[in-house]
Amino acid sequence: MKPVILASVLVGTLLTGTAFAQPIKLANVAELSGGGATVGTNWKNGIDLAIEEINAKGGILGHKVEVTHADSQSNPGVARRRRKKPSMPSRMCCSVPVIRVR
Repeated sequence: MKPVILASVLVGTLLTGTAFAQPIKLANVAELSGGGATVGTNWKNGIDLAIEEINAKGGILGHKVEVTHADSQSNPGVARRRRKKPSMPSRMCCSVPVIRVR
């Protein structure tokens, strides 16, 4: 189910003409340490699995998908800085949001 949702978002983005880069690049800033590490790690692993499955089937419209992961350390200020960090893809298709209810 998750690969279908991710693929739908990416195809929609491609069809609107906002991202024709080869490959499709995503940014994921998740809680990989701190209080939300369990949720963030599961989120990261789910994204990696979905991208692996999508790429194994030829990608999206022939474009491979890549993701760059960054740790927010369960801190919103750190998450904002990591998202703006130069190591994030410069021609990124979209950022993968993480929503955690406390």
